[in-house]
Amino acid sequence: GFRNSEEGARAGQCSAVLGAFWEMHDLMFRRRGEWEGLRNPEDSLARIAVDVGLDEALFRECYDENPARDRTRAANRAAQDDGIRATPTFFINGFRVQGALPADVFAELIESARGGG
Repeated sequence: GFRNSEEGARAGQCSAVLGAFWEMHDLMFRRRGEWEGLRNPEDSLARIAVDVGLDEALFRECYDENPARDRTRAANRAAQDDGIRATPTFFINGFRVQGALPADVFAELIESARGGG
């Protein structure tokens, strides 16, 4: 992952709990340069949350509680254990496909896995 990916996931989880996941998701990615390289991105992520209409105090309370910490860490460990280094990564019939490939490439891989290619 990238620097502060765990904090980004944490902010995303809180925005979901507060009812604005996709709005937060989209703005976090557009404004990634504002928070991903910081030592502590909480204030920047809180500004983004406010900009999508979330209550800052509720967002910070959730962020501090970090409800998804264990799940996020377990997912990151599993990805490391499986040698996954790219997002997205797919497994098609046991074959690892890393990165956002064109749809026709996926279609060929799926057809091949089904025995049609």
